[in-house]
Amino acid sequence: MLRAYKYRIYPTDEQKVMLAKTFGCCRYVYNWALEMKEREYRLNKNCIRQNDMQKRVVHKLKPELEWLRKDVSATALEFAIDDLYKGYENFFEGRAEKPTKRCKHDRQHYHDRPDKKGSGVKVNFKRGLLTVPKIKGIPCVFHRRFNTKECKIKQVGIELLKSGVYNASILVDDGKPAPTKAPIDPDKTIYETVAGDSEYVHLGNREVNARAYISRFNFSGADQQKK
Repeated sequence: MLRAYKYRIYPTDEQKVMLAKTFGCCRYVYNWALEMKEREYRLNKNCIRQNDMQKRVVHKLKPELEWLRKDVSATALEFAIDDLYKGYENFFEGRAEKPTKRCKHDRQHYHDRPDKKGSGVKVNFKRGLLTVPKIKGIPCVFHRRFNTKECKIKQVGIELLKSGVYNASILVDDGKPAPTKAPIDPDKTIYETVAGDSEYVHLGNREVNARAYISRFNFSGADQQKK
């Protein structure tokens, strides 16, 4: 099952420079791909597929710009393209506004992941250090921990807020199956489905009146008896 952890990080001045380069490179690739995608559709009514866009970045853009090959993780640039296409997917499905160009004055962020061998992203809970591709040993406050032997790091995200705060988000797979929802019995009322035979429901260590709890979800007394 996937689990997400978010931490506050305190990069050194040198690490801030490296993060700024990564933010800038990912933002450049995102805006470049957005412009190319819109121009292609405007001129030829053709939609560039995500895989084709990734190939254009690798074979056209990166050979022209040395700093894209030298100063930033290649997988971070792949995620920039992925973010763009997810933005369009959310737009077409009515969940978000149409993607627009990113600005350096907005919230800065990028995503990355370990390489195929599983290295590149590491946590050192004892020393309070986070390592991401191209940047080693970022000071980090680990207020929550996970088992590094059982959990596999899938993805890491770094963000810089307008307030100057740096955060890191780590997505891990703990190897456990995701919980399944119990099937709903069509012969039971809403009240019976939630509370069973009890007058109370347990929320952590608290007991709450079942009817009062269900009413929070806009089910009145009469509605609670419906099947």
